[in-house]
Amino acid sequence: VRLKVFVNQLPSPIPNLYAGETAMEHYTHLSAGKIKTVAISKENYVMLKKKKLLKDANPYEGNYLLEVWNYHPELLSKGKYVDELSLYLSIKNSNDERTQIELEHLVNKIQWTAA
Repeated sequence: VRLKVFVNQLPSPIPNLYAGETAMEHYTHLSAGKIKTVAISKENYVMLKKKKLLKDANPYEGNYLLEVWNYHPELLSKGKYVDELSLYLSIKNSNDERTQIELEHLVNKIQWTAA
């Protein structure tokens, strides 16, 4: 995750995938807060800023939290949520003990394949 920014409306011309606490709620037993977290790529974020489609973007509050990722999160996802490994890597440094417990369960569920 390169940057986090709050917005009141999600921009429509780009793919949005649920990430952060929102995705953790989907994959684990954690409950997410009322603010939905969405992942977008760095390129899409730059494009949205150039087209002035993020008018209400700010670092403090909003209806959605945009996580700007270094890569296109949709490349690894299989639905409307980021993939489990990317989710794990994006929040592995959380100080919340409940999150750490659920992250351990999450990473243990990932099926690893040998090359």
